[in-house]
Amino acid sequence: MKIKFILDSAADMPEELTDKYDIDVFPLYIHHGDKQYKDGIGITSKKVYENMKNGEVYKTSQVAVNDFMEKFEEYAKKDKTVIYPAFSSELSGTFQSAVLAKNKIKEKYPDFDITIIDTKSASMGVGLALYNVLQEMEKNNLNKKEIIEKIKYYAEHMEHIFTVEDLDYLVRGGRLNKISGLVGGILNIKPIIEVENGKLEQLEKKKGSKKVRKRIIELFLEKGTNIAEQNLAILHANSKKKAEEFKSEIEEKTKYKSVIFSDIGAVIGAHTGPGTYGIIFLNEKRKVNEVEIYK
Repeated sequence: MKIKFILDSAADMPEELTDKYDIDVFPLYIHHGDKQYKDGIGITSKKVYENMKNGEVYKTSQVAVNDFMEKFEEYAKKDKTVIYPAFSSELSGTFQSAVLAKNKIKEKYPDFDITIIDTKSASMGVGLALYNVLQEMEKNNLNKKEIIEKIKYYAEHMEHIFTVEDLDYLVRGGRLNKISGLVGGILNIKPIIEVENGKLEQLEKKKGSKKVRKRIIELFLEKGTNIAEQNLAILHANSKKKAEEFKSEIEEKTKYKSVIFSDIGAVIGAHTGPGTYGIIFLNEKRKVNEVEIYK
């Protein structure tokens, strides 16, 4: 049984990997004034970040139900088995759109075999969970049930730790109150942020970029389990040089199996801003109990 994997664009999985594994990606929407774009189509994340630096504001919205329905019907007609690890339902309505589309399509095609997983993860937290399973599939003959349980396991234990260059973007996006943003900007205080139960939460805050980077690496070493055997994801928003320096500092501290560099797409970046960077990895001591599976 061949399984078709799909993602939404908020997973930020690099194109070379989606091409390699034939993964369809459903774009969320980017709004700029009265213009609307599909993420990565018609406008690039680089252009979004350049405009944000000039004070322009972008908003985002979920994948449309009709976008899902059109493709789901195509899969159903071809009798495909589909698995979709979705962007956290706490951060977007995309998961709910997919479930609604699935229910509508199954009225017409009751045997359509699709599983949607609310990963409670964001960016390459979703992509890395799937990538880990895809690598296992290359070595072992996993059945559908095993694949779904493994994606769920990786999502439950995925750590996201990152920081932003400018607190003002989080304020604009409603992720931080204005007073905190103002004080942070004046004092050069930067937050260390994690994804906790599917939401963005401030983990700590430090003064100055060097202290923040040092602390993120410390947290990675404290929370990461069996790091030498792990695939890591280093993500960045139009700040590849910063991400490469971050990678070099990590390599001074520990070994790992592999690392994926991931450009943070415009959907996540519209809220966190250019200059954002961080790391995603597995912490087997941690468990999110709210990862849900819908068949």
